Amino acid sequence: MHSQELCCSGGGAYASDPTALFVMLIGIPSIVVSIIFLFISLISGKVGIVLSGIGFLATILIMAWASNVGYMESSGYLFLISMSINAFAIGISVKRMKNQHEDNK
Repeated sequence: MHSQELCCSGGGAYASDPTALFVMLIGIPSIVVSIIFLFISLISGKVGIVLSGIGFLATILIMAWASNVGYMESSGYLFLISMSINAFAIGISVKRMKNQHEDNK
């Protein structure tokens, strides 16, 4: 029987290139959430504008952090896509709310 031992240093384990993990855990979910907010904007204007606005601001904050850490060079396009989807959803929500306001007159 062969036994294996794990050796760990006191400093912990470090990833050699955490960019792929960053993309999987933060980049792609931000696009998925933005798409969900876009669909909500198509259904309900008021809720959609609030959610898309929060998503837009959150994306700006994540982009500021990611640029300080150095992830924007490799995966910054994901946040630009997410931000553009949120901006589009805000535009759709504003248009929907404007149309509903005109219908109520």
